[in-house]
Amino acid sequence: MKVKKTLAALGLGITMLLNTTAYAEVSEGKYDLEKLKEVYINESFEVKMIELDTELLQVQYKDQIKEYRDSKDTVNDAEDHMNGMKALREQSLKDYERAQDSASRQAATKNADRLLMEYIRARSSYRMRVKQDVQMTQSLEPIIFQIAQAEIKKEQSIAKSEYELELDYYNLVRLHRELELIEKDVDNIKKKINIDMTKENLGLLVESAREESEKQLRDFEKQKKQLENSLELALENMKTKLNFDLGAQLKIELEIPNESVPKSYNLQDSISKFKKNNLDLAAMENNVFIKESIFNKVTLAYERIEEWNENQITLKQYEEEQNQIKISEIEFKKSEIQLFNLERKLELYAKNTYYEYQTARDTLVANYLFNNNLYDNKLNIIEANYKHGFISEFEYEVQKQQLNRELRGLEQDMINYVNAKNKMELMLNGIMVTAMN
Repeated sequence: MKVKKTLAALGLGITMLLNTTAYAEVSEGKYDLEKLKEVYINESFEVKMIELDTELLQVQYKDQIKEYRDSKDTVNDAEDHMNGMKALREQSLKDYERAQDSASRQAATKNADRLLMEYIRARSSYRMRVKQDVQMTQSLEPIIFQIAQAEIKKEQSIAKSEYELELDYYNLVRLHRELELIEKDVDNIKKKINIDMTKENLGLLVESAREESEKQLRDFEKQKKQLENSLELALENMKTKLNFDLGAQLKIELEIPNESVPKSYNLQDSISKFKKNNLDLAAMENNVFIKESIFNKVTLAYERIEEWNENQITLKQYEEEQNQIKISEIEFKKSEIQLFNLERKLELYAKNTYYEYQTARDTLVANYLFNNNLYDNKLNIIEANYKHGFISEFEYEVQKQQLNRELRGLEQDMINYVNAKNKMELMLNGIMVTAMN
């Protein structure tokens, strides 16, 4: 890009170097962004905890999960047996209706009563197994899902950690560049004070003008100190995150990112990809499936049998049985509402992320990509004016510093764009990096 040429001509460079004392034994080489991310991931406690938590779950619940999966066959067999007895019972009632004489009806009634009792016993057996299955389903299915999703969760954690480190890295770039600018401001104002003193001695300038410059110098030095402290704090935070040992030397390359062709995204496609890859939504969908499965089983286990309910159980017993169905139904409906609510929140997050990216992209295009010639021309004019003696060396330095600050704004536009793009890419992979309201 032509802006790069302008930066180089201003003596800024695209790559800067921070030489710091770090908390690790490192090689003599420089640490660029990719190498820093590699170290950070290797030292990531979150990634290690995901691995350990998954291994712990596998060990703790290995036998229970095996027992649970084996019990599914028993529950299914009990359900098949119950449904079989129910079908035979219904057939016996049809036989009774088709009976032509009292002897046939008496035999059909006896058979229907016998099959009713068989069905009741089969349903009681199924109920018992359903109760056990519901308890195991509620406790173990989320764990089974968590184990199954562990590798994806690990990959997403790595991607999120890389994004967070990149934010820290570009914050270092920003602070370092701003410190360079303020240091140049300090140099320039000191030169101006010297010029003011000479003019004052010659009677060409009043004392108050020099005092104003001295006040400006104090303000610049204050800003410089604040930036130095902020930069030191940012560096120390990065050292801690990288788990570096005390006393080693760390050389960090600070490079301004470069994106010549901004990416384009489709909002609807972005929302769909985000939902498809989001683990929280997958877990919630799994929860709805669990609650629906429980509701269906409980409904089947406690459905009303007219002949039996009218003669064999009390009203209280009947209400208790119906409450089992109602409770499972309510829990199922709640899970559906929770799923809908999460989908809505995810959609809001996706839209916010998308339009944050669009804003950063549009700003980059407007201010950075379309201003190459403008800043090159400005620099050429400054250089020509100085070369031909139209401006003094001090005026030359001041004008270059002014252009330098304008270019600093362009650099920040590029950094903002890259950060927004990285956040957008994470979102497409189902990853959130800011909390939802």
